[in-house]
Amino acid sequence: MRENQFTRIPPQALDAEMAVLGGMMIDPFGLDTAVNKMKAEYFYKEAHKKIFEACLILDSKDEPVDVLTVSNQLESVEDLEAVGGHYYLTELVERIPSAANIDYYCNIVIEKGLRRIFLTSARDFTDKLYGDHELDIHEIVHNYVSEIEDVDSSQAIEIEVVSSVNIRKVHYDIITGRLNNPKEFIKIGYPEMDEMMPFGLIKPGASLLAARPKMGKTTAAMNIVYNIINYIESSLGLGKDFEEAEVKPKPKSKPKKEKK
Repeated sequence: MRENQFTRIPPQALDAEMAVLGGMMIDPFGLDTAVNKMKAEYFYKEAHKKIFEACLILDSKDEPVDVLTVSNQLESVEDLEAVGGHYYLTELVERIPSAANIDYYCNIVIEKGLRRIFLTSARDFTDKLYGDHELDIHEIVHNYVSEIEDVDSSQAIEIEVVSSVNIRKVHYDIITGRLNNPKEFIKIGYPEMDEMMPFGLIKPGASLLAARPKMGKTTAAMNIVYNIINYIESSLGLGKDFEEAEVKPKPKSKPKKEKK
Protein backbone atom coordinates (compact mmCIF):
# COMPACT_ATOMS: atom_id res chain seq x y z
CA MET A 1 0.00 0.00 0.00
CA ARG A 2 1.38 3.37 -0.96
CA GLU A 3 2.34 5.59 1.96
CA ASN A 4 0.17 8.66 2.40
CA GLN A 5 2.14 11.75 1.41
CA PHE A 6 0.84 13.67 4.43
CA THR A 7 2.02 11.04 6.96
CA ARG A 8 5.57 10.80 5.68
CA ILE A 9 8.41 12.04 7.86
CA PRO A 10 9.48 15.45 6.55
CA PRO A 11 12.95 15.69 4.95
CA GLN A 12 15.58 16.16 7.64
CA ALA A 13 19.24 15.58 8.46
CA LEU A 14 19.68 15.83 12.22
CA ASP A 15 23.30 14.66 12.19
CA ALA A 16 24.18 17.41 9.69
CA GLU A 17 22.32 19.97 11.82
CA MET A 18 24.34 18.93 14.87
CA ALA A 19 27.57 19.16 12.86
CA VAL A 20 26.72 22.71 11.75
CA LEU A 21 25.95 23.89 15.27
CA GLY A 22 29.05 22.21 16.68
CA GLY A 23 31.22 23.81 13.99
CA MET A 24 29.78 27.23 14.79
CA MET A 25 30.83 26.92 18.44
CA ILE A 26 34.38 25.64 17.92
CA ASP A 27 35.72 27.76 15.06
CA PRO A 28 35.17 31.37 13.90
CA PHE A 29 35.47 30.12 10.31
CA GLY A 30 32.61 27.68 10.91
CA LEU A 31 30.58 30.47 12.49
CA ASP A 32 31.07 32.84 9.54
CA THR A 33 30.24 30.12 7.02
CA ALA A 34 27.00 29.14 8.74
CA VAL A 35 25.89 32.72 9.43
CA ASN A 36 26.30 33.64 5.75
CA LYS A 37 24.48 30.56 4.39
CA MET A 38 21.97 29.37 6.96
CA LYS A 39 18.56 30.40 8.24
CA ALA A 40 16.86 29.15 11.39
CA GLU A 41 13.98 27.77 9.34
CA TYR A 42 16.33 25.33 7.58
CA PHE A 43 16.76 23.40 10.84
CA TYR A 44 14.18 20.69 11.44
CA LYS A 45 14.61 20.24 15.19
CA GLU A 46 13.16 23.10 17.21
CA ALA A 47 16.02 22.96 19.73
CA HIS A 48 18.51 23.41 16.89
CA LYS A 49 16.64 26.50 15.68
CA LYS A 50 16.92 28.05 19.16
CA ILE A 51 20.64 27.26 19.40
CA PHE A 52 21.29 28.73 15.97
CA GLU A 53 19.36 31.90 16.83
CA ALA A 54 21.39 32.24 20.05
CA CYS A 55 24.59 32.04 17.98
CA LEU A 56 23.28 34.72 15.64
CA ILE A 57 22.50 37.06 18.54
CA LEU A 58 25.98 36.64 20.01
CA ASP A 59 27.61 37.17 16.62
CA SER A 60 25.58 40.34 16.01
CA LYS A 61 26.97 41.70 19.29
CA ASP A 62 30.55 40.77 18.29
CA GLU A 63 30.70 38.43 21.27
CA PRO A 64 32.50 35.06 21.19
CA VAL A 65 30.39 32.05 20.30
CA ASP A 66 31.17 28.94 22.33
CA VAL A 67 29.44 26.51 24.65
CA LEU A 68 29.57 28.87 27.62
CA THR A 69 28.33 32.01 25.87
CA VAL A 70 25.60 30.14 24.00
CA SER A 71 24.48 28.53 27.28
CA ASN A 72 24.26 31.96 28.93
CA GLN A 73 22.35 33.42 25.99
CA LEU A 74 19.82 30.57 26.00
CA GLU A 75 19.45 30.78 29.77
CA SER A 76 18.75 34.51 29.54
CA VAL A 77 15.67 33.78 27.44
CA GLU A 78 14.77 30.65 29.46
CA ASP A 79 15.46 28.27 26.58
CA LEU A 80 18.50 26.42 27.91
CA GLU A 81 16.57 23.49 29.39
CA ALA A 82 14.30 23.35 26.33
CA VAL A 83 17.26 22.64 24.05
CA GLY A 84 18.75 19.95 26.30
CA GLY A 85 20.83 22.02 28.67
CA HIS A 86 24.57 22.60 28.89
CA TYR A 87 25.16 18.86 28.42
CA TYR A 88 23.60 18.86 24.92
CA LEU A 89 25.65 21.89 23.81
CA THR A 90 28.81 20.10 24.96
CA GLU A 91 27.74 17.01 22.99
CA LEU A 92 27.38 19.11 19.83
CA VAL A 93 30.95 20.36 20.14
CA GLU A 94 32.38 16.94 20.92
CA ARG A 95 30.69 15.34 17.90
CA ILE A 96 32.74 17.30 15.36
CA PRO A 97 36.58 17.45 15.51
CA SER A 98 36.85 20.54 13.28
CA ALA A 99 34.79 22.94 11.20
CA ALA A 100 36.64 22.10 7.98
CA ASN A 101 33.59 20.42 6.39
CA ILE A 102 30.93 22.76 7.74
CA ASP A 103 30.11 24.07 4.26
CA TYR A 104 29.23 20.53 3.20
CA TYR A 105 26.96 20.03 6.21
CA CYS A 106 25.32 23.42 5.66
CA ASN A 107 24.39 22.43 2.12
CA ILE A 108 22.74 19.24 3.39
CA VAL A 109 20.69 21.11 5.98
CA ILE A 110 19.71 23.79 3.45
CA GLU A 111 18.53 21.19 0.92
CA LYS A 112 16.37 19.40 3.47
CA GLY A 113 14.98 22.70 4.72
CA LEU A 114 14.06 23.87 1.23
CA ARG A 115 12.36 20.55 0.55
CA ARG A 116 10.16 21.06 3.60
CA ILE A 117 9.37 24.63 2.56
CA PHE A 118 8.32 23.51 -0.93
CA LEU A 119 6.26 20.64 0.50
CA THR A 120 4.42 23.03 2.80
CA SER A 121 3.65 25.38 -0.10
CA ALA A 122 2.49 22.45 -2.24
CA ARG A 123 0.16 21.18 0.51
CA ASP A 124 -1.34 24.64 0.98
CA PHE A 125 -1.79 24.91 -2.78
CA THR A 126 -3.53 21.51 -2.89
CA ASP A 127 -5.80 22.41 0.03
CA LYS A 128 -6.88 25.60 -1.72
CA LEU A 129 -7.65 23.70 -4.94
CA TYR A 130 -9.83 21.25 -3.02
CA GLY A 131 -11.32 23.96 -0.82
CA ASP A 132 -13.42 27.03 -1.48
CA HIS A 133 -14.38 27.01 -5.16
CA GLU A 134 -15.24 30.68 -4.99
CA LEU A 135 -11.52 31.50 -5.00
CA ASP A 136 -10.29 32.52 -8.43
CA ILE A 137 -8.02 29.83 -9.86
CA HIS A 138 -5.68 32.45 -11.34
CA GLU A 139 -5.28 34.07 -7.94
CA ILE A 140 -4.54 30.70 -6.33
CA VAL A 141 -1.87 29.87 -8.90
CA HIS A 142 -0.40 33.37 -8.75
CA ASN A 143 -0.09 33.21 -4.95
CA TYR A 144 1.50 29.78 -5.14
CA VAL A 145 4.06 30.88 -7.73
CA SER A 146 4.83 33.99 -5.65
CA GLU A 147 5.52 31.83 -2.60
CA ILE A 148 7.90 29.63 -4.57
CA GLU A 149 9.71 32.63 -6.04
CA ASP A 150 10.12 34.11 -2.56
CA VAL A 151 12.37 31.22 -1.55
CA ASP A 152 15.89 32.52 -1.03
CA SER A 153 17.66 32.38 -4.39
CA SER A 154 21.03 32.80 -2.69
CA GLN A 155 21.15 29.03 -2.20
CA ALA A 156 22.01 28.47 -5.88
CA ILE A 157 18.47 27.35 -6.70
CA GLU A 158 16.96 29.17 -9.64
CA ILE A 159 13.25 28.81 -10.36
CA GLU A 160 11.79 30.30 -13.50
CA VAL A 161 8.11 30.10 -14.33
CA VAL A 162 7.56 30.57 -18.06
CA SER A 163 4.06 31.19 -19.36
CA SER A 164 2.84 29.96 -22.72
CA VAL A 165 2.86 33.57 -23.90
CA ASN A 166 6.56 33.88 -23.08
CA ILE A 167 7.29 30.59 -24.83
CA ARG A 168 5.52 31.78 -27.99
CA LYS A 169 7.46 35.04 -27.82
CA VAL A 170 10.77 33.16 -27.58
CA HIS A 171 9.92 31.08 -30.65
CA TYR A 172 8.73 34.17 -32.50
CA ASP A 173 12.02 35.93 -31.75
CA ILE A 174 13.96 32.90 -33.01
CA ILE A 175 11.96 32.70 -36.24
CA THR A 176 12.14 36.40 -37.00
CA GLY A 177 15.84 36.40 -36.16
CA ARG A 178 16.48 33.65 -38.68
CA LEU A 179 14.46 35.42 -41.33
CA ASN A 180 16.61 38.50 -40.86
CA ASN A 181 19.79 36.40 -40.92
CA PRO A 182 19.30 33.62 -43.47
CA LYS A 183 22.94 32.56 -43.18
CA GLU A 184 22.28 31.43 -39.60
CA PHE A 185 20.41 28.28 -40.64
CA ILE A 186 20.88 25.31 -42.98
CA LYS A 187 18.36 23.38 -45.03
CA ILE A 188 18.49 19.64 -44.36
CA GLY A 189 17.60 18.55 -47.89
CA TYR A 190 14.43 16.54 -47.20
CA PRO A 191 11.57 18.44 -48.88
CA GLU A 192 8.89 17.27 -46.44
CA MET A 193 11.07 17.94 -43.40
CA ASP A 194 12.14 21.29 -44.82
CA GLU A 195 8.45 22.22 -45.01
CA MET A 196 8.00 21.21 -41.38
CA MET A 197 11.18 23.07 -40.42
CA PRO A 198 11.16 26.01 -42.85
CA PHE A 199 14.10 27.67 -41.11
CA GLY A 200 16.33 24.60 -40.98
CA LEU A 201 19.05 23.83 -38.46
CA ILE A 202 20.80 26.53 -36.47
CA LYS A 203 24.37 27.23 -37.52
CA PRO A 204 26.42 26.77 -35.42
CA GLY A 205 24.49 24.47 -33.13
CA ALA A 206 23.69 20.91 -32.12
CA SER A 207 20.61 19.06 -33.34
CA LEU A 208 19.15 15.81 -32.04
CA LEU A 209 17.62 13.11 -34.23
CA ALA A 210 15.71 10.61 -32.11
CA ALA A 211 13.54 7.59 -32.85
CA ARG A 212 12.97 4.00 -31.77
CA PRO A 213 15.64 1.40 -32.62
CA LYS A 214 15.82 0.15 -36.20
CA MET A 215 13.85 3.08 -37.58
CA GLY A 216 16.60 4.31 -39.90
CA LYS A 217 18.12 7.09 -37.77
CA THR A 218 21.67 6.47 -38.96
CA THR A 219 20.69 6.37 -42.63
CA ALA A 220 18.61 9.53 -42.28
CA ALA A 221 21.41 11.28 -40.39
CA MET A 222 24.00 10.36 -43.02
CA ASN A 223 21.72 11.61 -45.80
CA ILE A 224 21.24 14.88 -43.93
CA VAL A 225 25.01 15.18 -43.48
CA TYR A 226 25.46 14.52 -47.20
CA ASN A 227 22.99 17.28 -48.03
CA ILE A 228 24.71 19.66 -45.62
CA ILE A 229 28.08 18.90 -47.21
CA ASN A 230 26.66 20.05 -50.52
CA TYR A 231 25.39 23.19 -48.81
CA ILE A 232 28.37 24.28 -46.70
CA GLU A 233 31.07 22.13 -48.34
CA SER A 234 32.38 20.57 -45.10
CA SER A 235 31.01 18.34 -42.36
CA LEU A 236 32.03 15.62 -39.93
CA GLY A 237 29.74 12.85 -38.71
CA LEU A 238 30.59 10.50 -35.85
CA GLY A 239 28.48 7.77 -34.30
CA LYS A 240 28.77 4.50 -32.48
CA ASP A 241 27.52 2.70 -35.61
CA PHE A 242 30.62 3.76 -37.55
CA GLU A 243 33.66 1.54 -37.94
CA GLU A 244 37.08 3.05 -37.30
CA ALA A 245 37.96 2.92 -40.97
CA GLU A 246 34.89 4.98 -41.81
CA VAL A 247 36.02 7.83 -39.57
CA LYS A 248 39.62 8.07 -40.77
CA PRO A 249 40.32 10.45 -43.65
CA LYS A 250 40.42 8.70 -46.98
CA PRO A 251 42.97 9.80 -49.59
CA LYS A 252 41.63 11.12 -52.82
CA SER A 253 41.81 8.54 -55.59
CA LYS A 254 44.06 9.35 -58.50
CA PRO A 255 42.33 9.71 -61.83
CA LYS A 256 42.77 6.71 -64.04
CA LYS A 257 44.92 7.18 -67.12
CA GLU A 258 43.20 6.62 -70.34
CA LYS A 259 44.46 3.60 -72.26
CA LYS A 260 45.95 4.39 -75.60
